[in-house]
Amino acid sequence: MHTPVPECMLLYRQGQLEEAGRMLFSNNPLSAVTSQVCDWKQFCYGHCVLNVKQVPVKWYEIEQEISGAYLFRHRLERKSAEMEGKRIAVIGAGPAGIAATVWLFEMGADVHLYDANPRMGGVLRYGIPAFRLDKKYCDAYEKMFADAGISFHGNVEVGKEVTLKALSAQYDAVLVAAGAETPATLGIPGEENSVQALPFLKNPEAFTLGKKVIVIGGGNVAMDACRTAVRRGAETWVYYRKTFENMPANPMEVEEAKADGV
Repeated sequence: MHTPVPECMLLYRQGQLEEAGRMLFSNNPLSAVTSQVCDWKQFCYGHCVLNVKQVPVKWYEIEQEISGAYLFRHRLERKSAEMEGKRIAVIGAGPAGIAATVWLFEMGADVHLYDANPRMGGVLRYGIPAFRLDKKYCDAYEKMFADAGISFHGNVEVGKEVTLKALSAQYDAVLVAAGAETPATLGIPGEENSVQALPFLKNPEAFTLGKKVIVIGGGNVAMDACRTAVRRGAETWVYYRKTFENMPANPMEVEEAKADGV
């Protein structure tokens, strides 16, 4: 996957936003999302060639403008008959599953999307907080797929409600695009009394936090968790085993967490 930045910039300057959006969506069906949650300081903005002597181009803002507008009016179309007549099951309706479904549909396949959650989006809907990513983007993919006739099977946990063997018998191929939802553990006494970040981020209202909260970890998930805890009214600290400079979280997210009062 390689974003054609120069080509899109030229189209943008010429006012050809529809063509620019089509180019970005073809390369990355989730460009409207990735342009909002990516670490642009470490990638496009931070590595812009103009960084040496001039002001770098804020490509992520341009990509947001182009891709965001395009997503909400785009309708999926068949682009080839390469997989016509093939029934494909995609397990997992998160970012990988959504992108795979788009490409398989465009190649002519009859795609059925399965997920253990009731709605599409995976980590986009159930992991990244709404203050970082508006859920309207997940809704847009749901509508796009429904309009295209793509079947979404929610509340179906493969391995429980249906087996992989059963799906393999029903479809010509099964693509597993499930995310990594098994939480990391510390292996220390008393850990059973703590709350894991992913279940908390999925449904913060289901947890009673109390007045003071400690978030253990220094990654992006920890930043999402601590900022969510603050919004739930808790006085929140982040504890990390290494130095502040070694935190793996996006520096921008760390600064935003500090600004929130963490």
